[in-house]
Amino acid sequence: MKKISENVINLYPQDKFIGIRSAKKLKYQNITYYNFTLFKKDYYQVFSKKSKFSTNQYKNINNALNNYNSELDKFKNLRIIIRYLINI
Repeated sequence: MKKISENVINLYPQDKFIGIRSAKKLKYQNITYYNFTLFKKDYYQVFSKKSKFSTNQYKNINNALNNYNSELDKFKNLRIIIRYLINI
């Protein structure tokens, strides 16, 4: 981050929100970002519908999958809140 602030390098690929927060924390004023995704990698979570998975908390794989999706939605909403807080 310091090298980009001092114009030693011109590009430093980093998560947008981490970069903005780091620049603010380090008090760098001359750092900006491109408003497009340089690269993206999808991560897939695979659940077998035929699974015999069972615990006290999850009686079957569908319960585990529903809980997983619920927690994932909470995480996505949290990212929206973090974006808002960074821009304050």
